[in-house]
Amino acid sequence: MAWIKSDQSLRQHPKLTRLMVILQIEKPQAIGHMHLLWYWVLDYAKGGDTSKFSSQEIAIGAEWKGDSELFVRALRESRFMDENGYIHDWMDYSGKLEVVKRDNAARQAEFRQRKEREEKEALEKIAKKTPSESAPIDKYHLHARSALHILNEASGRKFREVDENLSVISARLREKDVTIDGVRLMIERQAKMWKETTMSEYLRPQTLFGKEKFDNYYAAKDQPIRTQQNGNPVAARRQPTFQA
Repeated sequence: MAWIKSDQSLRQHPKLTRLMVILQIEKPQAIGHMHLLWYWVLDYAKGGDTSKFSSQEIAIGAEWKGDSELFVRALRESRFMDENGYIHDWMDYSGKLEVVKRDNAARQAEFRQRKEREEKEALEKIAKKTPSESAPIDKYHLHARSALHILNEASGRKFREVDENLSVISARLREKDVTIDGVRLMIERQAKMWKETTMSEYLRPQTLFGKEKFDNYYAAKDQPIRTQQNGNPVAARRQPTFQA
């Protein structure tokens, strides 16, 4: 936030009195117009130099509604403005702030350049790395680990997150129309049918997600399970020639 020096002695200063007499205005109005002028100069007249602006532009900057030529003449005659168009003693009002702003801008520019240089060097360093040095990219499907966790929960077993398990699960999850929600239903259905039966050993990734049998298991995920009279699922018969 920009600021300017405003000395309390201004309200009794002869320069202000002269400005009031020339413009025929009261003290609060004179102080207000001077501060508005300084704010405008701070934003648009670098170094306090108003020489490139017309009298009308300067009057508008100070929000003076009367005769603009009279206003600028009053500024000069009261010595608030020098004949060359510079605000008198501008360095005492806000020139020091301009120096600080300029120095801050230079430091910020230097900081940005250093950051850009560091980022560029970091990117170049990454680009020069060999594949073995680069960070490994997860080759498994986004939901492969979730599917394995579901299987562990449903089967009561602890299959590890190793390539043998995650690869076969990923392959099925990448197939068209296969979703993690559908896989959950399929796993839970097969677990209800096989758990605590002779087929329980086939509650494993290689069987459930094997390419040859997955389609049948997945297609039946929404089918009801046949039950015995006691309410237990009908156990699948284990065929001697079954290849899982």
